[in-house]
Amino acid sequence: MEELNFGVVPWGLSVVMLAVAAFRLRRLRPDWTHALVLLVALLASAVVLPLSRIVIEGHEAEYLEILLGQRGLDAGDTARMPAMQCLLRGLGWLGVGQRGAQAVSLLFGGLACVSWSAALGRLASRWVGLAAGLSLALWGNLAAWSSSVYNVVLPFFFVCLAFWALSLLLDGEEPVGAGLLAGAAAGMAVSLRLDTVWVAPAGLLLVLLAQPKGWRRWMPGLLLGAGVALSSVLAVRGTGELPGSGEWANSFAMNAALFVYFEPFQRLWVLPAVLIGLGLGLRARWRVALPLVVLLLSTHFALAGFNDYGSRHLLGAGLTLSAGLGFCLSRRLAWVPLAIAALGLMFSLVDMRLRFYASEDAFAQALNSELPEWSLQDLRGCALISEDTRIAQEGEQLSHFNLWNADELADLQAQHGCVLWLMGVQDFRWSSLAVRDRALRVERLYELEPLAVVSNPEDGYVGLVLRVERARRWPSASLVRTLP
Repeated sequence: MEELNFGVVPWGLSVVMLAVAAFRLRRLRPDWTHALVLLVALLASAVVLPLSRIVIEGHEAEYLEILLGQRGLDAGDTARMPAMQCLLRGLGWLGVGQRGAQAVSLLFGGLACVSWSAALGRLASRWVGLAAGLSLALWGNLAAWSSSVYNVVLPFFFVCLAFWALSLLLDGEEPVGAGLLAGAAAGMAVSLRLDTVWVAPAGLLLVLLAQPKGWRRWMPGLLLGAGVALSSVLAVRGTGELPGSGEWANSFAMNAALFVYFEPFQRLWVLPAVLIGLGLGLRARWRVALPLVVLLLSTHFALAGFNDYGSRHLLGAGLTLSAGLGFCLSRRLAWVPLAIAALGLMFSLVDMRLRFYASEDAFAQALNSELPEWSLQDLRGCALISEDTRIAQEGEQLSHFNLWNADELADLQAQHGCVLWLMGVQDFRWSSLAVRDRALRVERLYELEPLAVVSNPEDGYVGLVLRVERARRWPSASLVRTLP
């Protein structure tokens, strides 16, 4: 008999709350802007990205096995959330296979954009909501994760749904149903992914600043949602230590100044529009914009303490960044940086298309053809960073995690005289393993010198040899990118 976890109980309560809220809010109808946002989001994920390349691996493969009935339900942990296990097993009982589950994920990615657009439409204006929703829909990070059955996009949808419910609450629309929906969606998000709890401070501040009336009607729903979220945290926390426990200080020192995972919002052609928009928002609608700034800061700085921090943790921060672009519509002159930012988003989406589960041949073509060719024999004598089992047997590898600390680099250099990083296709492409996020961190932490290209025609392996020299003084200030 399959094992069930206490974490399933709060998830079930969320389902009941969602059903009651849906009944009470059944008269609400979407408008044409929501349909446009959904269409753009689905086109960005299902048409622009080559979904035929997808390879299910890592923790995502475990979820797929649960969906297909090849793995039993278990007590779970942060890598296999009990609620996500039950949801996927339910889809499996309904006859949904891998492609069907990916289609469900694509749909919820689009609905997340719609929910966020609708929320800002009520909190600010229809046009601000439309611009923010379209910006979110064109974000390559969200488009890529929307194709995955990993527990990333689904909890993000419930975060967006919770904000939409709060917008209804602040608008005085059916306070009982809105309160239930906000609490249920927030609780569901946390039961599916624990780090979504860091969105809570922004939601709480939004309510405190607006001070909606009739708190006796909507407060019970929010409190129930808080109880669901707390129960989910305690249930998974009871299965053992959280990933990265005991490494918070070192991880925070590495990640706090890294903004590459916000791609492309951190780039010089997108960032000005974000800052201008948030400035306009703080001036005209500070009760809405201030909680969004808190959302950005709480998400980044709270999760920067995780040793494997990456782009999958920043979908919540994307709400603030897209809202910044939306607020640009508040002033006519701000349309210019907004238009430039829109181009930046589309160029980044094209880059995501090239990297999305890219092949080894595509990686080889991206390498500098002027570099000399080495054999694997030429790498002997140095400490070699490579997680590819074609290079080193599992258990004998040195990985990105061996470069998470400058002291470890110094130890490796003292023992071997030199440290080489053999960058492979996993470091180059986007995949649900998120290896590229680790590669980008290494690039910004250390000065790297490209030395050669290694290839092995027998198994098709291609690698870029990089000498790891010293830690950068300012990790995020690297303007010249070493990685292809």
